[in-house]
Amino acid sequence: MENKSTKATFTKEHLDELQKLSTEFLFGNIVLKGVFGSGELSIHNLLHTCSKETLTRYKEMFATDVAKSQLTLTTDEFIMTADELNIFKKSLTNKEKSLRLLQLIIAYKNNLELKDKQRKSLREKRKDFRDAVEATKTPAQKLLELQEEIKVLESELSSDD
Repeated sequence: MENKSTKATFTKEHLDELQKLSTEFLFGNIVLKGVFGSGELSIHNLLHTCSKETLTRYKEMFATDVAKSQLTLTTDEFIMTADELNIFKKSLTNKEKSLRLLQLIIAYKNNLELKDKQRKSLREKRKDFRDAVEATKTPAQKLLELQEEIKVLESELSSDD
């Protein structure tokens, strides 16, 4: 039987990387600057309060910023002083880490949604299965089950006396 659901691509390695980066941002008190003056976003906000749409906007913003910074690095590398170059490279590394963190958080949230859909589908299929089993029982089977349930209840009631 073919599985029609999309396979989750968020692996244990991705989760490990997300946890490592999240810890680095948490203990380093690193926050992402909001777009359009929306303030600063901590790792807690990114994981628990931001929607996927908001995270995607941030990811696109950081991807554009990283691309511009990489272009600047290739064109201006030999005009910068050593100190300026080190500061610029550190800034680029931080932007790349922020971008990677956003990518991982989005993938994590997508994976959570997929797992929720799969759990819901499994519950529905189990219910359908139980209903189908019940529908195929003969009256004699139903009577035997009821008789067994009566015996169990009588046994429990007589043991309480």
